[in-house]
Amino acid sequence: MKTDVFLLIKMKYNTLTKSQKKLADFVITDPDFVLNQSITEVADVCKVGEATISRFCKDLGFKGYHDFKLAIVRDLPREQPDEILGNVITEDDSILIMAKRILVKNIEALNETNDMIKEDDIRKAVSLMIKANRIVFFGVGSSFNAALEGYTKFARIIPNVSINSETHMQLVSASMLSENDVAVIISYSGSTKEIVDIARAVKNNGANIICITRFLKSPLTSYSDVSLICSTNERLVHGYSLSMEMTQIYLLDILYTEYFRKTYEKSIRNKEITSSILLDKLY
Repeated sequence: MKTDVFLLIKMKYNTLTKSQKKLADFVITDPDFVLNQSITEVADVCKVGEATISRFCKDLGFKGYHDFKLAIVRDLPREQPDEILGNVITEDDSILIMAKRILVKNIEALNETNDMIKEDDIRKAVSLMIKANRIVFFGVGSSFNAALEGYTKFARIIPNVSINSETHMQLVSASMLSENDVAVIISYSGSTKEIVDIARAVKNNGANIICITRFLKSPLTSYSDVSLICSTNERLVHGYSLSMEMTQIYLLDILYTEYFRKTYEKSIRNKEITSSILLDKLY
C-alpha cells in the first residue's frame, strides 16, 4: 500500500529546501486549492518557481505534478473536522473547546503513527531485542521521558535492560555496547548533537540500533538498523506538545507487546515475579 501523501510530506519535511517547505505547508493547509488550480497558480500563491514544485513532486517519488495531484485526491480526508477543531488554540477558547482540540489532534497523531507502521520493521526490531545480550534505552530532553517509560516496561519482564538519566553517562553506556547488544534510541528530530554522538558510538562498536523518531531521513536514521517513524502535532500549542511523547510511547508499547507475545512463557513468568515483589509497595 502506498504511503499517504500527507504523511509522506511530514516524514520528509526536514529534508526539504526552504522553498519546498513553504509549498509543503501550503499543500497540507489547503489541498483543495492545489487540486483545483494549475501549477502556475500554485507557484504564484506560494511565491515559488514552477521548477520548485516539479522538483518537490519528484523528490516525494512522483513522476510529476499531475501524479502528485492524483495522490492528493486519493488521500484527501473525506470528512472534514468541525471549525472548532482547528490547529490553533486561542485565548478566546472555552476550556471544553480547548480540550476537544487537543483530544482530536492527539488522536490524529496516533492514527498517523499507526498508518506508518511496517510489520517487517516491528518483527525485525523485536527479533533483535530477543537475541540481544543487553538492551539499553537512550533519550535526551523530552524524549527521555519516553525512553524511561520503555525501560520501565521491559525491566518488568527481562533482566538485561538499562537506562541512564545523565546525558554524558548515556554516551559512556553507548561506548560500552558490543555487537550482541541493542540500543533503543528515541529522538524527535533525530538530529540532536548528543543523540547523534550516542548513535555513532553505538554503531562504532557494532551494536544494533532501533530508533523512534519523527523524520524518515536524519543523522539518527542513517545509523539505525530499524527506524520507527512517529507523528506529532507539535504546532497545536506554543511550546511542548504531549502528542510527541504519546506517539513515541505508543510505538514502544507495540514493541513491548510483540516481544511479550514472542517470548510468552519467559515474559509471563518474569512479570509474575516482578509484580509479586512490587505488590506490597502499592498500598
